[in-house]
Amino acid sequence: MKLFWNDFYVVGLEMISKVKHERNASPTANQIRDFKSQFGVSWHVCADVWNLLNDHNNLGKYTEPHHLLWSLLFLKVYGNEKTHAALVGVTVKTFRKWVWIMIEKLAEMEVIVVRTFLFIIKHCSFSFLYFSNLSIFLRTDPMGKEEVS
Repeated sequence: MKLFWNDFYVVGLEMISKVKHERNASPTANQIRDFKSQFGVSWHVCADVWNLLNDHNNLGKYTEPHHLLWSLLFLKVYGNEKTHAALVGVTVKTFRKWVWIMIEKLAEMEVIVVRTFLFIIKHCSFSFLYFSNLSIFLRTDPMGKEEVS
């Protein structure tokens, strides 16, 4: 299933603050900072990663957005599993299972998305804004060297 940034906004902030958040509410500067400091990336990046995994059928039937967030939390902090499991409110066995499933799926990804948010280009007497997304696909040749296309 395709997810959007506000899906991760809600799930992540509920995980951090243990308080319900509205999906359509505008995030505050503190919420943006808290999310990035907890998981190491923005919710836009979470949605991009989720959708890339989903597009390539790498997500299992029971995989949920919070599993990706658990994995990002684990990779950022790299504390012991018992502490992380208590933080997210699950058993150590459940935490370990889903974190390592998602880490393996992330490691298998072959697509790197480079996002350029904003270029201000000045040409003659006018300026315009340019927004783009660029996907770089990495292929590995038989000799193990990467080719970029």
